[in-house]
Amino acid sequence: MEKLEYKNSPVLGFILNSKYYLYDRYSNSIFTVPRIFFEYLDDLISLDTDEFTQKYHNIFSKEEIIDLFKTLDYCQNDKKLIKPNRIPKFTISSIYSNAKKVEKKLKKELTFLCINITEECNLRCEYCIFSGKYTKSRRHNSNNQIEWNYIEKGVNLFLEHSTDSNIRKIGFYGGEPLLYFDIIRKTINYVRSKCDNAIFTITTNATLLKDKILSFFVENNVEITISLDGPQNIHDKNRIFPNGVGSFNTVIKNIESIKRLHHDFFENNIKFSATLSPGKYKIKDLIDFFTYDMFPTLKRADLPLSLNYINYEENKYLSEVKYLDWTKKTENEIFKLYKKIHIKGINKTSEIPAVLRALPIHREMMYINLRSNIAFDEFKFFWPNGACIPGMRSIFLNSKGIFLPCEKLNSETEFCIGDVSTGFDIKKISQLIADYSREIAPLCSNCWAFRFCGECWTTAVKNGQISKDFRSQYCSYIKSYWARRLFLYTEIIEKNPKAFSYQGSIDYPEFMSHMINE
Repeated sequence: MEKLEYKNSPVLGFILNSKYYLYDRYSNSIFTVPRIFFEYLDDLISLDTDEFTQKYHNIFSKEEIIDLFKTLDYCQNDKKLIKPNRIPKFTISSIYSNAKKVEKKLKKELTFLCINITEECNLRCEYCIFSGKYTKSRRHNSNNQIEWNYIEKGVNLFLEHSTDSNIRKIGFYGGEPLLYFDIIRKTINYVRSKCDNAIFTITTNATLLKDKILSFFVENNVEITISLDGPQNIHDKNRIFPNGVGSFNTVIKNIESIKRLHHDFFENNIKFSATLSPGKYKIKDLIDFFTYDMFPTLKRADLPLSLNYINYEENKYLSEVKYLDWTKKTENEIFKLYKKIHIKGINKTSEIPAVLRALPIHREMMYINLRSNIAFDEFKFFWPNGACIPGMRSIFLNSKGIFLPCEKLNSETEFCIGDVSTGFDIKKISQLIADYSREIAPLCSNCWAFRFCGECWTTAVKNGQISKDFRSQYCSYIKSYWARRLFLYTEIIEKNPKAFSYQGSIDYPEFMSHMINE
């Protein structure tokens, strides 16, 4: 893939089949331009006519230079493309101060409380962020189980601060939360005594999901996400017990029990999460397993499955398995399959193999295809896509009774945003927002990938501090990542302009819609 990033404008250029394409951040548009315009855009934007003539009088005639500037004027003023745009700073509202906005949301609009039941786990998955191979993360710890009084106080605060929310969701997190099922049951019963509209979720390795536990979950309509990486040879490579034995047979036995005893619950409440890890297999092996082996009778058209890549922050596992080499090879296979299906043409989403639908690439193609063309200067304020606003949507309650923005920052106690005794720390949250803006906004100010980038706090934090230098290490990767996806999308559209028509004209919620319609 031939691409060009411009220094003086947040624009990406790429060449496909001898055509010169630009992706323009200002308009969120993809379009073709003449080759000369493509190659000299940086100077056309940064120099006036006289300066450009002086620099390139040996290359272009006066008439050619006039034509180039006419093309630029046409793009900027007639088509509203490639107009100058910068991000001056990050803020979370155009109406309120950061502190007032946070206070307003925290007062009555919380939607999700995630409770860290335990830091202990009965598996020792090779790629787990808590395996001890990640430099920034804690290890599995049998000494850190949450005490009931922390849960009681945390739940009371959550219910008090979510009265205006349509959704009140409480999730149970580990380690393996089912190691302490009794406290989960006590929590659910307590919440039920306080309100009748709470939704409960749990992510589990399913090795402990026995009939007694399952019956209680069925009774309380708990949404369960089960970690299952694929067929046995793939799953058991990483998801192992401390003695090295794979967990596949135990997990499958418990899944079959759910299907047999509680079929409707299985259809509606069970989801699956798979982690893509290096191995001697092809994506087609996963497609066959999840489509034909595991779910041949599943009535739902949308397989309840998510597939994710391994967390790529600094860790020993990635180097041990040569993860980056494997990822490139696997991504090429995924792109090839996805492109082939869409160029051929499909009529509805369910015609795409469920595994491909579950991969990030499908969501990313939707982001691109259904993106809004709202101009950058219509935004009322700027805040990056991937960085949640601490406390605005969810709260993570750790085993010490401390509130954190999310489970990914569980090891970063410097990001404490309150506790069960004193409540939420509005001043601290506002300071985190200010620190993030100061350090990270300069990196995003002129970046063409800003509308797509999903990087969050975890790739901006080093040694307990928000660091521009640390985040910048990820920027080139993210730009390369999204350039490949824009190229793939354009490649498909060139071959089949109606390739994504099955998505209809739905108003897909752009990452930044809250910045336009506050």
